[in-house]
Amino acid sequence: METVISFTIPGMLPSLNQMLKQAQRSPYAYNKLKQDAEATVFLAIRRAGIRELAWPIRLEVDVYAPNRRTDCDNLQAGISKICLDALVSAGCLPDDSWRHWQMPEPFRYRFYVDGKNPRIEVKIFGKKGSEKGLTF
Repeated sequence: METVISFTIPGMLPSLNQMLKQAQRSPYAYNKLKQDAEATVFLAIRRAGIRELAWPIRLEVDVYAPNRRTDCDNLQAGISKICLDALVSAGCLPDDSWRHWQMPEPFRYRFYVDGKNPRIEVKIFGKKGSEKGLTF
C-alpha cells in the first residue's frame, strides 16, 4: 500500500545557476547559500512531522515560481540537491544514494507561476509497514 506525505517550502530555493555563481565566487559563499536553503527545507520537513522514511521513495514536486525568468531545469536541479540533502540531515533517509530512490522516476516536477505566493510543494510517496517504517 502506497502512502503519501507532503510538506511545503515557502518561497523559492536557489537555482543551479545561483549555486554555481556562488561556488565561483567562493566556496564559503556557496556553502552559506546551500546551508541557508537546506535549513529552510529542514524546517518545512520538521513542521510536517516527517521522521524516518521507508525506502525507496519517490517525490512529486510542484513549483510555484514568482515568474518565468528562471528556466525550469535550473530550478529543478537546485531543488533536487537541496531537498535530498535536507531529507538526509533531518534523519528521514540514511543517505541520498540510488538505493533510496524508486526508479525509473524518482522525481516528478510540475511548474506553475504564482507571483503572490511562491512556494514548493513536495509529496513523498512510499510504502508503509516495511521493516524501515514510513513514519510521520
